[in-house]
Amino acid sequence: MVLVDHTAPVAARTRSSQQLDETEMKRSASFAGTVNIGLALGDQNKQKPLPDWRDLILPGCYGALAGLAMSVRASWASCAAGLGLLLCAGPPLLSSTYTIWNCTALIAQLCDAFIRIDVPPRLLPYLLVNSWAIFFSFNVMAILYPSHYRELATRIDASMPYFHFLNTLGHFVPGLLCWWWFDSLAASARIEACAWTHHVPVAYASCLFHVAWAFRVAGGLLLDHVYLKRPRFQWYVAWATGTCVHLYVGRVVAAACASGTSLSNSL
Repeated sequence: MVLVDHTAPVAARTRSSQQLDETEMKRSASFAGTVNIGLALGDQNKQKPLPDWRDLILPGCYGALAGLAMSVRASWASCAAGLGLLLCAGPPLLSSTYTIWNCTALIAQLCDAFIRIDVPPRLLPYLLVNSWAIFFSFNVMAILYPSHYRELATRIDASMPYFHFLNTLGHFVPGLLCWWWFDSLAASARIEACAWTHHVPVAYASCLFHVAWAFRVAGGLLLDHVYLKRPRFQWYVAWATGTCVHLYVGRVVAAACASGTSLSNSL
């Protein structure tokens, strides 16, 4: 008579399950995952590895570039800092949309205006051009492809009313705010705010930075991995629209800067 040990498969499955659970818990032991308390307590006596000095290179570059822009307060320093940030950071750090870049710069300019009240907002002319180019290049896609809004809302798991609220807040409000801010300046303050435009033409600088962002993040003008996959012609139409707005609004802002008049009178 042959005796069969029925407990062996059960024990094997139990050991396999324990190994699988342990592997999964180790794999998920991160700041965003679940930590196995037993494993954590067992490893508490282990010495943590010392940070590598090379991990401080990029943060050091960011700090140096930000310090350059804030301490020198000149057009060349601001341009060098902006381009330096764009070149130093890799695509994983630049996966944010260009809208987020623009809104971040606008918030920084607003904070600077409240902190240094007597200093003119010299990024304002560029932000004004940039904001309207973003607005038109983003929304023209909905004309070419009516499902554009709905698919983007699905991607970010938002209802259509909430998506339109975000679209208005991120794409329309910055341009409107910059326009109002520019026109609310006195003629002398407006000319001072436009001081950098004599060395860095506002009609071309924002457009070139927009294109540089696309090549650094996506390697070209097709932003399928940043937004959603779209036919090539749609991206090219969006870029053509954005470029035309960059150049047209840039020339209008440049004329307003040269004459000291409001933007509404320069259209």
